[in-house]
Amino acid sequence: VSQLQLGAELMGQRRFAEALECFRRAQALGARGFEVDFGLGSALLDTGQEAAAIVELERAAAQEPRHIGPRQNLAKAQYQLGLVDEAVANFRAALAVNDDFLHRSALATVIPGAPAASHADVLAARRAFAENDLPSPRFRFSPERSPGPLRVGYLSSFFKSANWMKPVWGLVNEHDRTGFAVHLL
Repeated sequence: VSQLQLGAELMGQRRFAEALECFRRAQALGARGFEVDFGLGSALLDTGQEAAAIVELERAAAQEPRHIGPRQNLAKAQYQLGLVDEAVANFRAALAVNDDFLHRSALATVIPGAPAASHADVLAARRAFAENDLPSPRFRFSPERSPGPLRVGYLSSFFKSANWMKPVWGLVNEHDRTGFAVHLL
């Protein structure tokens, strides 16, 4: 079994530190190419070495531009280092190759933190995720308003905790009870 194969098996077993050593040994023995760069970059990412992972994953992505694995991992490493615009670009590149749940959900999650993303960009990413990946609602709200006061619900697991709820009680207590029916959930 080669160091590359052993490294891949260890990654599958989530034994990332051991996999990292296998990929480093393979590289030291002269192995080059996509598998080494992608394996090494992924193992570096999974052991918390994002900056070093970016170097290897960029090299792997350049070698195989249509392979989504390096782009996905590169985006994760960039996001963890606060390079959100770069992460968004790589999540979008992965989406361009394979439009699937993982890439749509990742993009919808990280794009609000991207300085270059507009509100329209955030809406489009989240709408694409919702339309493709979320179950359709079991009920629809009627545009017609039912008679009586407007119903407002507050949801919290802290209603019994006075310190947590102190700022909220002022709001709840000030509701106009003739115009609002307040429900605590």
